[in-house]
Amino acid sequence: MFLGGVGVLLFLGLYHGLVPGRWQRPAFAAVSLSLLTWFFPLSVLTVAGLTVAVHALLPPTPREGDGGSDGQAGWGRAIAATVLCLVVLVAQRELCVPGGPIAPIVGVSYAAFRLIHVSWEAARRRLAVGSLWELLEYVLFVPSFLSGPIERFASFTGGIDRSGLSLDRAFWAARRILTGLLKKVLVVDPLRGVLDGIMAPGHLPTVGEAWLGVAVASLVVYLDFSAYCDIALGVARLFGYRLSENFDWPYLASDITEFWRRWHITLSSWLRDYVYLPLSARLLRVASLRARPVLVGVLAVTATMVLCGAWHGRDARFWFWGLGHGLLCSIQLVFRQRIVGSRPSTRKALDQSPVFRAFSTLLTFAAVSLLWVPFFLPLERALPYWRLLFGL
Repeated sequence: MFLGGVGVLLFLGLYHGLVPGRWQRPAFAAVSLSLLTWFFPLSVLTVAGLTVAVHALLPPTPREGDGGSDGQAGWGRAIAATVLCLVVLVAQRELCVPGGPIAPIVGVSYAAFRLIHVSWEAARRRLAVGSLWELLEYVLFVPSFLSGPIERFASFTGGIDRSGLSLDRAFWAARRILTGLLKKVLVVDPLRGVLDGIMAPGHLPTVGEAWLGVAVASLVVYLDFSAYCDIALGVARLFGYRLSENFDWPYLASDITEFWRRWHITLSSWLRDYVYLPLSARLLRVASLRARPVLVGVLAVTATMVLCGAWHGRDARFWFWGLGHGLLCSIQLVFRQRIVGSRPSTRKALDQSPVFRAFSTLLTFAAVSLLWVPFFLPLERALPYWRLLFGL
């Protein structure tokens, strides 16, 4: 880690001191991509090949006076690109299992979501991707390659700053990197040791230990992931790239919908824009569902969250986790629309009540925490663990 930090500082000095502004993007891409290829050659080859194929499928940039005659072809290209991304994603999950004949391929899931976003926005004519190099730079951007955030293309290109490394920007980046490292080293690693002891195979914890394990698991998931994002945002900012925030104190959310607006924000917005909203619109075209918007919302949000679980892994426990979040979102939707939706005064009173918010925040945290258990235990062990929590 020490040598890696020295290397980053050395390259940072050369980058801002010797490399001209117009050559900084190619220089950063070349050096960082070389390192990524050194550690994950098969991953880079897979993602780069997928990016080249998707770029070839993108509709041509609309010209002045174009009446949209290629609109249908654009949608067809977007569908083809989406299918290709999903096929590669599923193949990677099925072939690259632990201990299998093929080395693990990382970064494909995030790359697939970025490329699907680009394909559909290009088909909607909201986005014009220029060169293949621009798309490769966006998809293979090293700080966010492994674990996000899932930056939008326009946000990524619009967040590039070549004004130089100011003192304020350097301090901001250093603070984020240090925060991430401290989270990881001083908090996450010790807590993971505690969690491993509580959830060790063959160990039968007490009810109190089991609840402690749930709380620790929640902290480990959040702090570990947010620590990586802190480091990614800090490193990117040092080299003139501004990435989106991915977390906003999610455990302070007062309901499950607010939790998902604060948790893995770039993934949540992606799922909303490319799964939930299109699926809801499609379901509302079904005659038998048109007059039942709450049912449409329940079906769409459940399907979206199950897909989110499947994206996290091929194991059934992730599907179960997604289904659990889908049920929580559905319960909240029905509560808001059916129980208090017809009583505006009641809804306003609940929204303004600090007691209700405190209770609902605690309840949301408990529900989310219980659903983290399958992230650490296989489903056949998670189910008895849940029973133990309630003295069963």
